[in-house]
Amino acid sequence: MDAAADGRYAKARRVLRQFYRWYATALIAVGFFLSYVDRMALSLLVEDIKADLDITDFQFSLLQGLAFSLFYAVMGIPLGKLADSANRKKLLAACISLWSLFTAGCGMAQSFIWMFLCRIGVGVGEAGLTPAAYSVASDMFPKRQLGRATSIFTFGAYVGGGGGLIAVGLALAFFENGGASGLPWIGDWAPWRLTLIALGLPGVVLSLLILLTFREPLRGAMAEGEAVVERVSFRDTLGFLRQEWRVFLPLMLGTSLCAFVTYGSAAWAPAFFMRTFGWDPQTVAANYGTLNLAAAAIGPFVGGYLLDRASKGTDVARALSVLVIIVIVASCLAIAPLMESPAFALAFITVGIFAKTAYGTLLPALTQLMVPTSMRGQIVAIYVFASNIVGSLFGPAAIAAVTDFGFEDPNRLGLSMAIVAGSALPFAIGMFLLARQGARRAKR
Repeated sequence: MDAAADGRYAKARRVLRQFYRWYATALIAVGFFLSYVDRMALSLLVEDIKADLDITDFQFSLLQGLAFSLFYAVMGIPLGKLADSANRKKLLAACISLWSLFTAGCGMAQSFIWMFLCRIGVGVGEAGLTPAAYSVASDMFPKRQLGRATSIFTFGAYVGGGGGLIAVGLALAFFENGGASGLPWIGDWAPWRLTLIALGLPGVVLSLLILLTFREPLRGAMAEGEAVVERVSFRDTLGFLRQEWRVFLPLMLGTSLCAFVTYGSAAWAPAFFMRTFGWDPQTVAANYGTLNLAAAAIGPFVGGYLLDRASKGTDVARALSVLVIIVIVASCLAIAPLMESPAFALAFITVGIFAKTAYGTLLPALTQLMVPTSMRGQIVAIYVFASNIVGSLFGPAAIAAVTDFGFEDPNRLGLSMAIVAGSALPFAIGMFLLARQGARRAKR
């Protein structure tokens, strides 16, 4: 009788433990969702912000790229190291509350410099999320489930890109229709300002929820036979990357080139539909945002499934083969801006977003498979640094530079997007092929 009761008790504990794992994963996924909403909100508010602050396309690209991405990338290194040694629950809560408050601060900006400084704050806050989140995941899930677990994180992020546009569009419409007219002090503020302030509030609530309900996992709990080292220097991590450079160098370069295309496309796609087809922000949110959401809802799970099925937890070369195919599909991002019909443009860009979200799941999960437990936070931070320095720092700026200084015509934005994407993606595919070759050589 006692043995049967003990068995039921043990089973109940296993069920509760598994439930908690997925609950904690869902909390972090919400964090990724909010990070992408706050990160991409400016893209839908571009015309209102430009008119109110009297700035050019290139200056606006600096708000999306330089102000956010440089500090997001640079601060990812020390925060990644912190994720390998400090309490990750407190780190997650602090970072989420920081970027949320600065997002609200963007809504109060009275000048380009003010907005620039607030975007720096958003970048610093979001820099700690990715290394802490993937470090936590590797300690909560065995390797055979890691692809599915991380796909939930990227699901939250990419749904934030599409669903966030819908949320921003709804909030903007609400405030444009006088939804805050009865509030003291801020009732007569511009709708785009009230929208950004409203977007900052949910992150503060989420950070409190993490502090109250999240439990810090034991480091190395899922390290299958690895000798767990609590602290590893950054020099040791760089030494490991140098040793395996045939895989990691082309992987990082290919990742950076893909980010160069995808960040640029995401930053300017709403403005492309507004300028080329005369859509207003609400129409962009309803059409582009909805299809973006649908593609983002499927892509991460497809990427996680393909990773688990192709690699069986160990075969990096086979997983990289899947990655090459997915990036080829992502080339639709170069075709979409050339379409003269909004329906065809939406169709091609939706396929590109689907591929982008699928490989966005593969890349960080691959990193977790290839590196020791004690280096995962730092190496994810290096991956984030590389992709953001080349990607979100230069991607939006490159498109704006071609538009402002090349064509000198804001209505040629679509052609600028096609030129940038079509130039970078073939090189990205070549880099991933080299990484696959390096992985096969290492396996032999």
